[in-house]
Amino acid sequence: MTSSTITKFKNGDSIKGFYICKNIQNKVTRLGDEYLDLILQDSSGTIRAKIWSYVNNFKVDLNNGVHVAVKGKVITYNDELEIDVLYINSIENNLYDKYGYKEDSLMRFSYKELGRLFGSLKSNCELLPESYKKNVFKLIDDYKDEIIKIPSLSRKYNFSGGFLKQLTCVISLNKKIYKMYSYNYVQTLAGIICKNIGLLNYFNINDNFLVSDENEKIGYKILGINLIDKYFKADQDITIFIKNTIISNNNVKNYTINVINDLYDFDEKLIK
Repeated sequence: MTSSTITKFKNGDSIKGFYICKNIQNKVTRLGDEYLDLILQDSSGTIRAKIWSYVNNFKVDLNNGVHVAVKGKVITYNDELEIDVLYINSIENNLYDKYGYKEDSLMRFSYKELGRLFGSLKSNCELLPESYKKNVFKLIDDYKDEIIKIPSLSRKYNFSGGFLKQLTCVISLNKKIYKMYSYNYVQTLAGIICKNIGLLNYFNINDNFLVSDENEKIGYKILGINLIDKYFKADQDITIFIKNTIISNNNVKNYTINVINDLYDFDEKLIK
């Protein structure tokens, strides 16, 4: 029986392992039979899984965000791999520690690594002008848990900690290339930090980063503008620039905002 990461699964594999249950839905077949449709995640990625037997027992035990031990068979459905679950159990009370379960092993980045990235973000914020640096630090400190934990909307950063990882990667790109071109590094840095800031209120960190119907309707860009209104009341020039950065797409008339969007696009294309 294979014990490997999700991205190494092949059709026909019998597998066992530990995963995060990112999403669980109770569904019914065309014949009226109840089943559970899951999204499972480990450090390498996600995969859909289905439970066909003992549904009433499992649906009581399983919730979004719970860590689970799984045995099953990898099959292909609609040209995508998924797991036909034969056994699943939520992980509690160190029950699976002796079998190699570690909470950090299911995350793309350990809490220690995410803490280091958060420290790097704060170090970069020291470069911001005094007129609004305190506002940025206040926002970052108030939302430290969200910054460290939430995913990004980007498919390639769609994992816990993905928002922070993407942010630090784009900041690093800006730092490496700004001397080669004629643009304002500090203003660009401020825009990069705040570009997707609305995601801090978009995801629910207490419910496996699900998005409420209300937040879906409002959108993360409006949520971002609301945060800027709350934290950047004094400096109107930077407030207007950041708001325009948040709502912008590509090819706007502002050169610096175009640079910010291009840096995000460039990182998206290069990241594996």
